[in-house]
Amino acid sequence: MFRQARRPWRFIGLVAAALLSLLGLCFLVMYLVRETQLEGKSLVAAEEFYRAKDREAKVRVADRYQHLPLSAIWLLRLAFADSQNGAILQAADLFARFLERYPGHELFPAAEIGRANCLRLERKVQEAEKFYREVLRQNRLSVYQELAYVGLARLQEDMGNPQEARKTLEQFLSRFPSSRLQDMAQAILDRLPSVPTEGKKPLP
Repeated sequence: MFRQARRPWRFIGLVAAALLSLLGLCFLVMYLVRETQLEGKSLVAAEEFYRAKDREAKVRVADRYQHLPLSAIWLLRLAFADSQNGAILQAADLFARFLERYPGHELFPAAEIGRANCLRLERKVQEAEKFYREVLRQNRLSVYQELAYVGLARLQEDMGNPQEARKTLEQFLSRFPSSRLQDMAQAILDRLPSVPTEGKKPLP
């Protein structure tokens, strides 16, 4: 059986905060580089986005101008804002749109992490694991790998696989001993049983 997740919003909040900070930095760099280059549709899109009064209106602007580089940043920021606010289904939809539209984007792994977290909370275990492991397989930037390790360990814990979760966290702590997620990883380790828990097996 799928175990009740332990304080899922705490992890989601940390993930959202970390990646929103990264997105904010990327957005600032892009803005400074392109500030004098905005013209035509790009300028119109930027004006529409920042004048939009609510989330739905901003999503419509991002969809309408999806061919513009800035729209990718807008879409991902909206997705992580939804995650942070607990709107998991809405966030999942926006992450899926990003992954479909921008497969070569430099922030693609951020969307993979966000999508995986949503899938974990939706109890779509195999899909969530696929995204976490893909980030690790591709040897992404350390911030993405750290989040993928902890997300995967929480998924394994939720599924009643404490030994797999322990192995994942030990690998994480070995590779990233100075990570900002170290305390969270250690807290998960401390509550894991030292022997396999009988009667708890992963869903097929």
